[in-house]
Amino acid sequence: MNPAQSFDHPDSDLDVEKDDDASTSRPKQKTDDEILAEIRDFLTEAQNYWNPIYAKGREDKEFVTIDGAQWDAVAKKERDEDNLPSLEINLARTYCRQQINTQRQNRPQIQPVPVDSYADIETAKTLKGLVKDTEVVSDAESAYDAAAENAVYGGMGFIRVITDYVSEDSFEQEPRIVAVHNTESVYIDPMSKALDGSDNSRALVKSWVDKEQLIKEHGDDAVRDFDSDLSDMASWYNISDKKVLVAEYFTLDQEEKELCLLGDGSTKWKSDVIAGEQVIKTRKSAKKVINWYKVSGNKVLDRTIFVGQLIPVVPVYGEVTWIGEDRHVFSLVHFAKDPARLFNYWKSTEAHQLSEMSDAPYVAAVEQIAGYEEEWKNPKGLRVLHYNYRDDQTGQQLPSPQRVGFPGSPSGVLNAAMGAQQSIVDVLNMHAPAMGSAQSDQSGIAIGKLQNQQETSNFHFPDNLNKSIAQVGRILIPQYQAFYTEQHIKRIIGDDGKPQTVTLNQPMMPGQPLQKGQTVSKNGWLNDLTVGRYDVRMQTGANYNTQRQETASLLQQLVRADPSLMQKAGDLILRSLDGVGIAEIADRVERSIPPQLKNDPNAPGANGQPPLPPEVQQHLQQADTTVQQLQQQLQQLQAAVADKQAERNHKAQLAEMDAQVKLAIAQMNNESKENLNELTNAVKLMLQHMQVPAPLAAEVNQDLMQSDLGGQEQADVINP
Repeated sequence: MNPAQSFDHPDSDLDVEKDDDASTSRPKQKTDDEILAEIRDFLTEAQNYWNPIYAKGREDKEFVTIDGAQWDAVAKKERDEDNLPSLEINLARTYCRQQINTQRQNRPQIQPVPVDSYADIETAKTLKGLVKDTEVVSDAESAYDAAAENAVYGGMGFIRVITDYVSEDSFEQEPRIVAVHNTESVYIDPMSKALDGSDNSRALVKSWVDKEQLIKEHGDDAVRDFDSDLSDMASWYNISDKKVLVAEYFTLDQEEKELCLLGDGSTKWKSDVIAGEQVIKTRKSAKKVINWYKVSGNKVLDRTIFVGQLIPVVPVYGEVTWIGEDRHVFSLVHFAKDPARLFNYWKSTEAHQLSEMSDAPYVAAVEQIAGYEEEWKNPKGLRVLHYNYRDDQTGQQLPSPQRVGFPGSPSGVLNAAMGAQQSIVDVLNMHAPAMGSAQSDQSGIAIGKLQNQQETSNFHFPDNLNKSIAQVGRILIPQYQAFYTEQHIKRIIGDDGKPQTVTLNQPMMPGQPLQKGQTVSKNGWLNDLTVGRYDVRMQTGANYNTQRQETASLLQQLVRADPSLMQKAGDLILRSLDGVGIAEIADRVERSIPPQLKNDPNAPGANGQPPLPPEVQQHLQQADTTVQQLQQQLQQLQAAVADKQAERNHKAQLAEMDAQVKLAIAQMNNESKENLNELTNAVKLMLQHMQVPAPLAAEVNQDLMQSDLGGQEQADVINP
């Protein structure tokens, strides 16, 4: 299992990690010794802060879990020596289970919502399906339940998010939600104050592993120094059990980088800008990086970068109260422990006094038991008791010894026990209606108000759980956006628990219609997880099956009030029920419902006309099918005709263009001839009025005859 994913593994041989952007650089990589020293310092600081809180939570958890924990050890020992009963009636655990199971019945659901213009509603729905798929694969309900139980019993729990390969033969990774059963194995930054841990910058998760197993996985040097020097390793190595403490350490670091605003409104780090992208402006910023280390007490076993900007260790608090800078964390049972101890004491006292009733003392004269004193010292358990029935001196018959009647349990003890029990109820504010007890002397409205009062009193427990699960969603979304950057077919889970497959980062096809709320990303994709920002909102309430049962019960009540409803919506009512063959029955009922009641404006009879008989509807359906086939054939013929018509139009256009070209050429030739004739006549006229030498006149006449475009002989000749 790999709890972190890195796309750019650090190089341990380099002191400084250069970025592609020459203006920025990553911080100097820490050495193993620096990391180990930092982890030891953090563990010491965190233990000093959290261990008192954990100790108080452990005491509360043991109070409702371990036999005898509800009695003081010294007082219980004294009562045992005096043969006094020490009853433990664990009412507190009953109230804790009531709170836990109420939360289980109202499962919170992670609801991603779009934040910016690059995110859309349909992609948010896809992300919700991915989250539910991760929850199913990870058995996230068990992780949530473990955290909720720890918060109710001990005041605090945790949820973890890790990444792991899909299978042993795959390079594809996916996030997982992991349960944390031992709260005391996790330490977060003492400076974190947010109830969901969103401001947490450091976390350490520790676990004890077998020394030999650690050597097998990471080599002898993983524990080599433990045998030689244990001066500062006592908390990391258990000599007797040969166990070694292995810790996972998360730290939130920041890298100074330059942020660019692109022409399309999106932002990128300067090192990620590719050629051709328009940069509008830049500014200095800091990129958050989650560094993950796996260490033993003397060696860094592994290191990488965890995808995202949030520490994947999420606290789940019970009740938190701040007094100045001091944090006080309480479980549900914390303030009910004293009333519970008092209730156990008075019930034990009551039991002791009632047991004494069967052992009431005897009253007998000395003469009656003379010679049988040993029997009467402890008559309990003896079937036959001997006594002297005659006086030895007078010979008179003596009466038998008489048992002294027990006056009964004092009313004060009974009232004290009842008062202590009521104190438990008052402290927890979980009265009889909230615990499921029938109250015949109260109306349903009054009972409902008492139940709401209890839910309001302890609402901080489910509310804090909701906050933490929402934080889990904020950790998961960047994981999906980092892991799924190309077209990918992935399973998602719907609200009804039914799986389906979707195509992530799907290129938009020409003419493909968009669904409501769906947009095409700047990459031209649908369900594009690589762009957009998404936040998380929580939906809390009964799960889908519970809602289905409640809906079915409500519909049955409506049918009893209005039986005609079955004729109008019988198919919908039946589909809300669970059972074998219900779907087939609903289909048959649907066919018998008039079409105008189905909200189908195109169905026969939808405009107030009487419904058509079934056989006519069948013929119409067949006719519709035939019409559709003919329409398809007509469309194909029209397409073919359109192609031929286009070809003819093209030829006509070519012919017209050819004629226009020829006409233009002819016009140009005519204009050239006219211009040449005018020029020739002008030259002739000029030569007639000039005295030209005979050789020159002959040469000009010859040139004029050759330039005649019509090829006709010149009639006029220039005479010298």
